[in-house]
Amino acid sequence: MIKIGLRPLAFFLVLLCSCASIVKNDPYDRKIPKNPSWSINPESVAEESDLISYESLYIHAYDSIPGYQGYRFFSNGRYIVKYVKNDKIDPSLIFSTLTDAVVGYYKIENKKIFLEFFLPRNYGNYHKSEGYIDSGGNIVVNVVNSSRLFSDGEVRPKIYFKIKADDLKEITPDW
Repeated sequence: MIKIGLRPLAFFLVLLCSCASIVKNDPYDRKIPKNPSWSINPESVAEESDLISYESLYIHAYDSIPGYQGYRFFSNGRYIVKYVKNDKIDPSLIFSTLTDAVVGYYKIENKKIFLEFFLPRNYGNYHKSEGYIDSGGNIVVNVVNSSRLFSDGEVRPKIYFKIKADDLKEITPDW
């Protein structure tokens, strides 16, 4: 019987896991899919919508944890998401750096919005959301991979309030 030591076996497993990663870092240090497999086709959403403001941020402040999450949309169907661990909402700072920003695609049909972003945790996975744009221009997300259902069966929507940001950093969506 052949005896295999634990060290070579551990080394082999680490090597195998590192090669199996489906994420890569882009020049901005964002984690993006190595072999993209988006369900929203970016070419199908290339027309601008007057329902979304490209000069604004969409902010959801959490009440259970400190911080907030922000969306920034671009006219070519791309958007970025970023979580900020700070209670003070500062639109000029949230996307001043793209480190830790998550990339995604969106499309609008009537007043419904469909979102998909790539989350690099656990070798990467895609998260899909859908919602609508209310009369004030805010985005109400009703479904997030069907995990927004709580034990009582109710859906708890997340409202992203539109905040006009005067000095947004110029970013060209390149994903």
